[in-house]
Amino acid sequence: MTFGAIINHPDGARQFDTEHPALCLRAKGQLNQSVAYQQVPPGMVGGYWFAKVSYTGIAPVIAIRPTDCSPALVNTSRNGDNFEFIFRLFRNPAGWKLDWWIFDLPAAPTNLPATGHALVFWDAEGNVTFDSRYPPMKMPKSIVAGKTYAIALSTGAAYRETVEMEVDTFGNPIAVWTTQVGGIERTGESFDFVLRDTFDHFYSTYDVEHAPNWFIVDVTNL
Repeated sequence: MTFGAIINHPDGARQFDTEHPALCLRAKGQLNQSVAYQQVPPGMVGGYWFAKVSYTGIAPVIAIRPTDCSPALVNTSRNGDNFEFIFRLFRNPAGWKLDWWIFDLPAAPTNLPATGHALVFWDAEGNVTFDSRYPPMKMPKSIVAGKTYAIALSTGAAYRETVEMEVDTFGNPIAVWTTQVGGIERTGESFDFVLRDTFDHFYSTYDVEHAPNWFIVDVTNL
């Protein structure tokens, strides 16, 4: 016989179902200048600043909370159970920091303490779908005063590029590109993409603009 568990809110909204694993907090940390590294393209003076998070798990989602910096998640990679999240820093003055939280599927309990209590659910195939030892990921409907929030981003920087046709002194048409790129910045509990001028052009044939998809995560007391 197969059993399951369902938890509903008082308003009837479904909060948990054993057949659908609940993402939960599995790791957290902070990036700062001590772990940042620079990459300098050939022929370029200066370079780009990056920082990365490495994690071993199942299907992680990373949420970040920038302070005095402008990061973008520019690359994610996976090798077996090992994941790497690489952030480019479009602004990283002295004292910047990037707090991060990784939410992942719960794993089978191991190294359990001899005392204490916990609630664990499994699905019909024996996979853990809930473990009360790990706080669940919470996505709020709105920003509430007194809470602390982070943002989960899709891969890629924000950018905007416009192209205008001009005529040179010989009467030849030439294209002129204006390009801006940037990352996410935080003011209080609000998050916005901030774009900065760059000479790195996409050389598009028409005006383009892109902002990564995102959602807010409540990380209060995590």
